[in-house]
Amino acid sequence: MQNTLKIKRTKTALAFNLAIIACEIAAIIIVFFKIGCYPLVYYTEDSNLFALVACAVMAGFQVRYLKSGKEIPHSVQMFKYMAAAVLSVTFIVVLAVLSPMRGDGINGWLYMLFNKDFTLTQNQLSRLQSLH
Repeated sequence: MQNTLKIKRTKTALAFNLAIIACEIAAIIIVFFKIGCYPLVYYTEDSNLFALVACAVMAGFQVRYLKSGKEIPHSVQMFKYMAAAVLSVTFIVVLAVLSPMRGDGINGWLYMLFNKDFTLTQNQLSRLQSLH
């Protein structure tokens, strides 16, 4: 019974990891074609890339577990935990620091969390492109 539950949890976690991998790859492609490699200077993008790598590594070990029954190493679990912690800190910084810096009250949070063009404003894009 417990093994069946663990297999179900692993399959569910694998599905979430694969969804995160797909979303991260799509986001990287969109950002790359939109503005190139410039976003890599921002820690928010770096934490997303870290999450992509951690989810890919974890997904590989989850597939191995489902096929052979070999347990997922503790180091891989810690790597995934570190990625989750980094993303949490990034989210908190966006909520507690970057959104209030916008100065628009609630509109600052709405802009930072729900604006589709938040990756870079046109002004930031112009400044970055002028560096080359």
